Amino acid sequence: MIIKILSISLISCILIVLLRKDNPIFALILSIASGLLIFFLILPDLSNVIKNINEIIKEFNFKNYYLDIILKIIAVSYLSEFAIQICQDSGENNIASKISLSSKVIIISMSMPIFKDLLNIINFLF
Repeated sequence: MIIKILSISLISCILIVLLRKDNPIFALILSIASGLLIFFLILPDLSNVIKNINEIIKEFNFKNYYLDIILKIIAVSYLSEFAIQICQDSGENNIASKISLSSKVIIISMSMPIFKDLLNIINFLF
């Protein structure tokens, strides 16, 4: 799998560098398309991670909504990172930094129920 991803990445990079000077819009489209292709190639591995997280939650008898929160946090982080890289590729670093900040705030906000439960456990123990 990694060989496919590295091959796609290197070929895309070479083509993008060659196209960027003469046809920057096509280079950006190629960059987005190769990013999406790589993302779809890693979906089976991401599915495996989700399955393992689910097993851990069942094994340690966590509440079911923890899995939902964790999966949403993972989705926000991956999707925002993808958007950040697209913005950086197109030279929009200001927008990329705003996406980064907003995704961090969203992730913190989403993790508050877990943090609250953790504090309750600590409070209960001490």
